[in-house]
Amino acid sequence: MNMKIALFLSTALTAFALAVLFGVVTHISSAQPVMADAAPTAQAATISLIVPTVTAPLSPDQAAALAAAAIKRQDVYSVETSTYQGLECYRVVFSSGAVVNIGLDQQVLAVSTLQTVAASPSPTQPPVTTVLGANVPAQPSVDREHESHHD
Repeated sequence: MNMKIALFLSTALTAFALAVLFGVVTHISSAQPVMADAAPTAQAATISLIVPTVTAPLSPDQAAALAAAAIKRQDVYSVETSTYQGLECYRVVFSSGAVVNIGLDQQVLAVSTLQTVAASPSPTQPPVTTVLGANVPAQPSVDREHESHHD
């Protein structure tokens, strides 16, 4: 290749690159005043971004702690999943009989107490034993070995 042709190609490519660069710079510099003019009018408008908070799902331990704090007791007996008025919740039962329903959104849904029912036989009726599904009056047990025989 001849040195004159190489120099000519180098000059032509450099001129082309400078022309493209000049066009890009001119385009960018002409676009900036438009954005600068728009900035003062945009000062009156405020844009608020609402960012949702992501919370971890409520665990049974957290539900028990919330329930204990709600009724100021620490005698947690059990925690189970349940529904209360159509809402999924944790049902926290305390040894004292208190029951607290904690929603999955960490809100106290209800506080109540268990009703204890004592089953005691009536003093006028003998106790009833269930044998294979049939109710049979209970027979007093007889100890045959220590039974006294009167002859």
